[in-house]
Amino acid sequence: MSTSLTIDDLRAPGTPVPAGGRPATLTLDPAELPTSGEFVELLTRVPVGGVRLAEPVDLSTLPDRTAARIVALLRECSSIGVPVTWSLVLDAQRRHLVRHLDHLPAPMRATVRGSGTTAVDGWRSTRTFGLLHFRRGPGFLAVVDQRHRPVRRLVLDDPTRIDVFLRALPGCPWAELTAGPAEADAARRLVDDGLLLRLGDHCVTLPVHMRSWPLGAALLGGTLASAGKKRDDATDADPAPGGPGDLPRAVRFAPAAARRFVADAVREYRRCLDSRDADGVPHHPPRASALLFGQVDDAAITVTDIEFVPNVRGRDESVIAEFEERIAPRFGEVYRDTERGFWCADEGVLQAIKQHSVHGRELLGSVHSHPNWHEIGPPHERRQRLSEQPTGMDEYLFRQSGWPVNVIWYVRASGDRLIHRVAGWRPGPQGCEPLDVRLPAELRTEIEIEFPP
Repeated sequence: MSTSLTIDDLRAPGTPVPAGGRPATLTLDPAELPTSGEFVELLTRVPVGGVRLAEPVDLSTLPDRTAARIVALLRECSSIGVPVTWSLVLDAQRRHLVRHLDHLPAPMRATVRGSGTTAVDGWRSTRTFGLLHFRRGPGFLAVVDQRHRPVRRLVLDDPTRIDVFLRALPGCPWAELTAGPAEADAARRLVDDGLLLRLGDHCVTLPVHMRSWPLGAALLGGTLASAGKKRDDATDADPAPGGPGDLPRAVRFAPAAARRFVADAVREYRRCLDSRDADGVPHHPPRASALLFGQVDDAAITVTDIEFVPNVRGRDESVIAEFEERIAPRFGEVYRDTERGFWCADEGVLQAIKQHSVHGRELLGSVHSHPNWHEIGPPHERRQRLSEQPTGMDEYLFRQSGWPVNVIWYVRASGDRLIHRVAGWRPGPQGCEPLDVRLPAELRTEIEIEFPP
């Protein structure tokens, strides 16, 4: 395949995916750009090694519609991790736009007409990745804005604001976006918050859709099959194969967070043992599950708190249908039992994110317990051996969520003792990758912890 492509090449039916590596460059004419939605769809089908804008982007002379599309394309290049080569030209009256755009990939050259070339190393994205980004959640958008201090974390849960935010992703006419009074008010508020950029009679959404977990970026949850209903319009359901990127593999639990989960896991396991019938077979599958909140730095991911969210597995019709139609046929008939599995309520996830965001804690992932059900459960359910290793169902949920931390807490009875084994995982291109879970030393004096064999 050629080392250079045009947009028409990508649009051609049957364009093959390169076998020997990605094509070097996709060259685009700024005056004939695809929409950002088409762009992402095409590059999903035929990935490229880079994008080049053939002509300098002159924001002083380009039509507003074209300028909005270019901003959207730059934003999507950042979102899907495709390098982009471009040059910027603008006049002194529009020089202020740099402060709205420098979270996007930096131009090779930036020229202010009448003032000469400006230093590109002043472009903030050359020093910090993920300056302004968002992730989608069940019924909300979570935005992190690091362009100024202090860092802002916004949760958009008003349906009108969400609708305006998403409709402006490809760039659209301002009049079309603000046709009603509620939409006009939402659009103005988004402009005031620096999340929407107005370019003459057009506008475009600014935050980058964070599809992976880069080192140094603040972490916020996406639309998670393990933590809320997967909506038909959810776009985070298939995360990029690279998963969490270069985050540290060490995961530290603060003592209070670890103790809270242990208490719940032990309570659930003892409830399971108490449900045994005359033959010694329990009928209550223990289900302990929680969201993990904390911070990340260069050395480790630290879980400082956990949050228990209501389980709607057996009472939400859409969740029941998800298990009946998709999960049980793929992972086994036992998943038709509404007592099997844990599914967090959407509103619980949103409330937890809001509550912890105020204190600077980010949603990092989840923890759930596995019992030795293959030894103590009903005979017909003992085919699948459980441990701290992920099951096929676990791997499916981990990939759906894209979370960087997924902890499995295995509990088994040995006589009168309860023995614990703990392991952490994250989705990777070839399957689940192990994490280095570090429990507080004092916990080892309170419960019996086995190191995984």
